[in-house]
Amino acid sequence: GVSMFFECTEDTKKRQRYSGQFKANVVFEALKGEKSIREIADDYKLHPNQIKNWKSQLKKRAEELFEDKRGKHVNKHS
Repeated sequence: GVSMFFECTEDTKKRQRYSGQFKANVVFEALKGEKSIREIADDYKLHPNQIKNWKSQLKKRAEELFEDKRGKHVNKHS
């Protein structure tokens, strides 16, 4: 199928797919601050920029998660 084709392309050999749980574990370790990003990158065989990228994704999603949803509903009723 199509997914087999993508797995064979050069790009995907270099760029591995990671599960959400894996990314979360890496980011939470980075947020703890016990190790540097570089140390965590070495532990998980990742590029430091990958971890920074995932951290910024988490921050963006966290802000969306904690936004006050009630404000949006109030506007609909007014």
